[in-house]
Amino acid sequence: MTKKPIVEVSLAVEPGVDNAEQPELLEESVRQAVSIGVSQPDRPMPFGVQPVLEVNVILTDDARIHELNRHFRGIDAPTDVLSFSQIEGGELVRAPSGRLALGDVVISLDTARRQAMEQGHSLDAELCHLAVHGALHLLGYDHQTHEDEARMNGLAEHVILRTKDLHASEEDSSPTAQNDRGYPLT
Repeated sequence: MTKKPIVEVSLAVEPGVDNAEQPELLEESVRQAVSIGVSQPDRPMPFGVQPVLEVNVILTDDARIHELNRHFRGIDAPTDVLSFSQIEGGELVRAPSGRLALGDVVISLDTARRQAMEQGHSLDAELCHLAVHGALHLLGYDHQTHEDEARMNGLAEHVILRTKDLHASEEDSSPTAQNDRGYPLT
């Protein structure tokens, strides 16, 4: 049986942009997306999995993502998330370091905040959804056809539920806050 790779997530917040309320949940969402995405036997982009996979997540604003969207996609408007894969295209050579940079996921916090309000859920839930979507794009998953869209959305939903379960079990196992007499605070 093949050993699962370690997924390292680096979260950067551009100057003047607020951070996620729960950055660890955002990072865990990306870790789960990559781990589950690469474990699929029919993943769209076959590549040799290294012991360590790296993903950068950048939180920015509408102005910056608009600029990136115009420059790289020719679309003169802001968007919610962009993915910049480092593994698309040519043949991959095994890295001597045992590390593989999958790429960058750039999320507009402005758009995420608006979408969260429109859809009636928390900003963190929206950020996790966008981060998972972006991470799956780094692995070659796409939504150009109805079949591909259904596959990607199903995988994203599985990842988000898995992340929520992990996060809930971590909260359940954390020590209960106590008062100065050692009784649980309620």
